[in-house]
This record gives sequence, C-alpha cells and structure tokens, in this order.
Amino acid sequence: MLFSRKQITMIDNERKKPNYQPIREIKLRMSKYTEDLNEIYDQEKEEIVESQKVLVEIADLIETAFDAHKISQYFDSHPRLGVHGHIGTEEQFNFMVSKGAIEHNPYTEIEDALIFGELLKYFGMS
Repeated sequence: MLFSRKQITMIDNERKKPNYQPIREIKLRMSKYTEDLNEIYDQEKEEIVESQKVLVEIADLIETAFDAHKISQYFDSHPRLGVHGHIGTEEQFNFMVSKGAIEHNPYTEIEDALIFGELLKYFGMS
C-alpha cells in the first residue's frame, strides 16, 4: 500500500506539470515498453482500496485470536517490521546492515514509522 501511495503521489506531481504526457515509452537495455500513467494511477488506487479491505480483515482475525492487552504489549515493544523482524536477532540485523545487505537509513525508519502508524489505526490504538 505504501508503494501504491508513492506511485499516486508521483503521478499527481507529474500531472501538475504543463507538459504532462500520460503515455510514455520506457527503454530498458534492449527492450522498450509503453506505460500509461493514468492507467497506473487507477490501478494503484484500486490496490489501495483492496489492501485496506484485507488489512481490516487481518486486524479482525488478530483481534479474535489475541486479547487487546496482548496486542497493545506487542505494539509497545516496538517490533521490527518486515521479514527481518521475524527471522533474525537484533545482532544479526545489525550485521546485515553493516555489510550493506539490508538498507537501513532515516528513510527506511520513516517508512517503518508510517507503516507502524497505519497498523495502530487498524487496531484503534492511535
């Protein structure tokens, strides 16, 4: 959903330009393809709507499986988000960051904070 929002923002910014052309030809190495930013915009909006429905369903399932106190404890623990929060220790994560295998910078921290904030909303904790 975060990616879809970024795409929509990017397209909104492009639409503000006086020479906006929604149809673009993209060249990647030896290949060419055409993209329609208006079509991408519509697809990303649909993706957001569908993702929000799924998130509500998942939040409902979690609330069925765990009491509010346990959910609150989880959020209070400030868990690491994404796959790296579930497969390794803090030391392993820091090692991967130090070797450049995982990107970790202020921008990734901000993205995690935004995702975390979205999660809190779905559980009525924000």
